[in-house]
Amino acid sequence: MAERDIITIRKSSIYKAIIFVLIITIVASLIYFNKRNNYISGNDNEAGNDVNEVSSSSKTIKYSNRFRRVNESLVNDTKTNHYWLIAPDKSYSYEEAAYYSELQSNKKDFWQIPSSSEILQLYNPNKKAGIGFYLKGSYYPAKIDPAFNAIGSGAWFWVNDIHSDPNKAYAINLHKGIKVEINLYETNIPVHVLLIKK
Repeated sequence: MAERDIITIRKSSIYKAIIFVLIITIVASLIYFNKRNNYISGNDNEAGNDVNEVSSSSKTIKYSNRFRRVNESLVNDTKTNHYWLIAPDKSYSYEEAAYYSELQSNKKDFWQIPSSSEILQLYNPNKKAGIGFYLKGSYYPAKIDPAFNAIGSGAWFWVNDIHSDPNKAYAINLHKGIKVEINLYETNIPVHVLLIKK
């Protein structure tokens, strides 16, 4: 076999290898982007189940497909396409809650304290999230989807409904699903913060 024929065969083999690698790369990219788009759109249940499982400290948490946990403190409501930001697990004054929402907002994202009607859409008496507030030897968790487990001891949350008395504000008790008024300067109730982005 002539040297020229050997060079032609080598070039042909190299071209075939390059084409093979390109095809594999394209197929892998298509598979990746298909799975990624299914995850983002909420269609990542291969078996068609209506619950997702998340392992957390050796416990399996089941939550409905309506709520997609983006990360530990961010939840997407796929029904309304609103996002919920869970503030760190502690009690806030109303002023601290308002300041926290300002800190989270920027030109691209506007986070706000929700209205009572918005936050009450989360209430489900058949669900529970977090451990809830502690009172007289018992815990009273928020009755919302477990995707919100990062609320921890939260069950009362500030809302932006305007109160006629400047010394009072409203909160929602998500353990009972009720709106309550709170004296801003004399409260022992540990009110937490959930912010909404529409």
